[in-house]
Amino acid sequence: MADPPSDLLYPPDPPHAQVVATDESLAAHPDDWGAYDDARKLRAPRGAVFETRLAAAAALRAVGNARYGADEFGKALEAYDRALWHADFDEAWVKLELTDEHRGALVDAAAPARLNAARCLLKLRGTAAEPDGALAAAKAHADYVISAVADDETRAAAWRAKALLLRARCHREAGRYAAADEDLAAAAAFGDDPAIRRERAALRRDRGETVAAERE
Repeated sequence: MADPPSDLLYPPDPPHAQVVATDESLAAHPDDWGAYDDARKLRAPRGAVFETRLAAAAALRAVGNARYGADEFGKALEAYDRALWHADFDEAWVKLELTDEHRGALVDAAAPARLNAARCLLKLRGTAAEPDGALAAAKAHADYVISAVADDETRAAAWRAKALLLRARCHREAGRYAAADEDLAAAAAFGDDPAIRRERAALRRDRGETVAAERE
């Protein structure tokens, strides 16, 4: 019988950063968090029950929203990332085991956290606190939401337009102006929104500046 592979050749994957940050002595359900401060909430473990995980994600998203409102975008991103960790389930399990109602609840838990995480990443662009790959990560969050509601007309109006607008900004900041145009047109189909008009103006400005620079 062949010897098992050496750990030096096949080292185990390092533990997920969120796992490392977890304190298993803390309660999993927000109803039991009581007087936990934000630091302890951010270390609470994942629950073993679907509903507990979504409740924790919602509570941590609220922490992120408070930090975002205080312009603490790095700290807000930390809370949104933690919320998404609680709401992260095996994709095959979600497709095979969850009902449509539960899958919808999962989208409702993950979509706003992902969109807010994308906003944080874009806010941090160009600052000393900008994470590596911030623009690509923001686009990935928007892509996820757009895909998640693609076949759900009930939730499309709630999340798709916002995700398209955020992805348009990602395209614009990456210089993909045609793709930004397409996403803004798709977002506008859900209704008139001043944010879309502002992004169109930013797109015209950036495109004009690029053309002018190329002529020099």
